[in-house]
Amino acid sequence: MTKTELLELIRNGENSGVEFKRDTLQNFDLAKELVAFSNSNGGCVLLGIDDDGSIAGLTRGNIEEWVMTTCRTKIRPEIIPFFEIIKDADAGKDVAVVSVDVGWTVHCRWHDNHSTYYIRVGSQSREASKEELERLFQQRGAFRLEVRPVTGSSIDDLDIRRLKDYFQRVRKQDIPHDEDMTGWKQLLINTEIMTNAGEQSVCTVAGLLLFGKNPNRFIPQAGIDAVAYPGYAKEYASKERATIRGPLVGLFTDKDNQLIEPGVIEQAVYFVSVTQASPPF
Repeated sequence: MTKTELLELIRNGENSGVEFKRDTLQNFDLAKELVAFSNSNGGCVLLGIDDDGSIAGLTRGNIEEWVMTTCRTKIRPEIIPFFEIIKDADAGKDVAVVSVDVGWTVHCRWHDNHSTYYIRVGSQSREASKEELERLFQQRGAFRLEVRPVTGSSIDDLDIRRLKDYFQRVRKQDIPHDEDMTGWKQLLINTEIMTNAGEQSVCTVAGLLLFGKNPNRFIPQAGIDAVAYPGYAKEYASKERATIRGPLVGLFTDKDNQLIEPGVIEQAVYFVSVTQASPPF
């Protein structure tokens, strides 16, 4: 988020997707707001802003660690938000932006050994009623994790070469010209490789895993940690280990389907082929 975008959010005031808070709030109060956003349509908490929209700035030391700890200890299941600090939002005053997407499950605040479920209603976060909670669980049950938006990503994080190969060689369909970004974004949204998150078009989880230039930038756990053992049983001393990272799909030539750059799948197959254990007899 740029400084201009931040100031525009502040000018528009609190709403269904934006909440103002000083950074002196309690961790359980921050957890309440993030849970409400995650259980609704996503949103962001602007830390260092008074309720009237005036910029108070940040006062808490190591605020990023405090936010992340709050999301791990006060929210269940835990949430990993997108965090950034906008420097000098107003004459030496910084503002922290804590953003969450729509949750793939229903989240609650955990405080004093008690779980409380919140939703966002207009510019307020309030406890969900029994009927609202039932509907929320029903909706999340049908939520597809692979089409979840990845905050902070964009079309620039996708490998255009792999996308061209997929649409032309695999799907055998026409594609937009390289400079037609509007056409590309629409194509990728239609195929659920990207999605609209508010006013921004971002990558989906599936889009980044399949075609991302560096999926681990946004999804650190993506990939395969491969281990080969001398026999069929797991032993302390392994024969070979490998950390396999990158997009899932490989890149092939148009004419003869020759592999140019391996993806995670090809790397995994190669690892198995060269480390396959001989029968123990």
